[in-house]
Amino acid sequence: MAGGSKRQAPIAERLADLIGQQITDGVYRAGDKLPSLRELAHLHSYAKNTVVAAFDLLVSRGLVESRRGSGFYVQAQARHAPQDEDAGQLNRAMDVVWLMREQLKTQPDAVAVGDGFPPIEWLADMRMDRYHQKVVRTGLGSLFRYGSRFGYAPLRDSLVRKLGVFGLGVTPQQLVLTQGANEAMDLV
Repeated sequence: MAGGSKRQAPIAERLADLIGQQITDGVYRAGDKLPSLRELAHLHSYAKNTVVAAFDLLVSRGLVESRRGSGFYVQAQARHAPQDEDAGQLNRAMDVVWLMREQLKTQPDAVAVGDGFPPIEWLADMRMDRYHQKVVRTGLGSLFRYGSRFGYAPLRDSLVRKLGVFGLGVTPQQLVLTQGANEAMDLV
């Protein structure tokens, strides 16, 4: 190597790091099956041996296990705490992050900002749950809630996996699903 230049990590190591980060971030949970060797090789335009080497690294790190004839699966492990952010960036972003979190909090005794329905207690005497089987099974509260304000969690997990395949390392907590581009622009 020329004086002082850093070597770039081999492709297999970078792929293993990417998948390992997705496992740490919870994109792939314990017991989840990872994409097949052929699928990853095709999507990244890597040689199959490169992907095999990446999976070997993941196995040696204790993140995944191989099941003969079935594929590679995520092993159960403790989640790692996120790394500390730069103090300067944290101070600049703290007020904005705090405000966003406060707006997205779910509190049982308060009506959420932007919630289109009245509190459940106001509707409890209406007995709407006797008219629909699903409401009977899930309770009256589920009828009058939108779900997660960030969007459908399984879809966000799926998007993180797809983005990871293309080398974009994001977490489900960094994604907010919208009802089209106009709503996204309004949020921005």
